[in-house]
Parts: sequence; C-alpha cells; structure tokens
Amino acid sequence: MPKKPINPLNSELPSEESVLSDAASTESLEPEIAVFRPDRQGIRKVLGDLEADIMEYIWEQTAKTGKGILVREVYEAFRLRRSIAYTTVMSTMARLARKHLLRVEKVEAAYLYTPILSKDEFIDNFVSRILENLLVSFAHTTEAQLERLSAIDNSHQLEMLKSKVANRRKALPREETSSKTANKHQK
Repeated sequence: MPKKPINPLNSELPSEESVLSDAASTESLEPEIAVFRPDRQGIRKVLGDLEADIMEYIWEQTAKTGKGILVREVYEAFRLRRSIAYTTVMSTMARLARKHLLRVEKVEAAYLYTPILSKDEFIDNFVSRILENLLVSFAHTTEAQLERLSAIDNSHQLEMLKSKVANRRKALPREETSSKTANKHQK
C-alpha cells in the first residue's frame, strides 16, 4: 500500500495529492453547505470570507481564460492584497474541493483547480436548498412570506423595502456602540 504524501510544512494540512484522490470520487455530489449566516452579504452567507474571496477570484479568472488555475496563481494574486501564507491558500482550496465547489486535476507536476459550478449556478443551488429546507421545516410560514413578497409588484415598493433593510443593517453597529457607551457611563 503506497504511503499518503506528507506536506513538509504541516502534516495536519492535506497535500494537494490527497485532495485530488478525495475529490475525484465525489465530483458529482452537490456542494456541501453547512452554515447560513443571514447577517453576511452575498456568498459569504454560506462560505467563509477567504473561501468566498478565493471562489470569486477563481470564477473571475476562469471566465477570462477558460482554463483552470493553480494554487500558486491564487496565492500570488492574494499576497499582493493581504498577508497570507501559501499553505493557507492551498488548504482553503483543498477544503473548497472537499466541499465539491472545485474540481482538482493533476497536470504534469501541478494541480489545476476549476469551479464545478458557475457563480450563478452555485447561488441558485444554495438559495434552492435554503428555501427547500424552510418549506420542509416551516411550510405554512414560508409560503405566507413568499406570497407576501410576491405581492409586492411595484418595483418602487421593493426598492423602499431593500433600502429599509439596508438602513437597519447600517444602524445596528451604531446602536450596539451607543448602548455600550451608555452602559459604561451608567457604571
């Protein structure tokens, strides 16, 4: 039985080769989405910040070039913007492959990563799964809320509603800060 490759920098981190063997057999599976954070924006609702940044970069680059991307390329682009280790990028891309978001292919001595789903397909997938879960768990309430939202046929009303939500989100940190300040003055 051949030995599993060891990453010399940290034996806890998976090597790209071990990710390749793990991801190859599960490529046809749905993306694994284990969390939903309603307070986050965009795909960060279901992915961590670095995972989201990497996926957005990979979607952008593969759309431009039509081919996969190496860990080194992602690392080089990210290290210009932030302090980050190569192994952090590699382990995050490995995790994205295990979550069935990236396909890994060995090309000569390197591993090429390509998105399994486009960004739109990924968003469609997670929105569908969240709605399905809500319908299964809270059928009546979910249907009522969807009907209420669909009744808003005036785009002006919809924009006002979005604006109110955005204003409330902006006000939350200020309210928390001002309540902490008020509590400090009361002591």
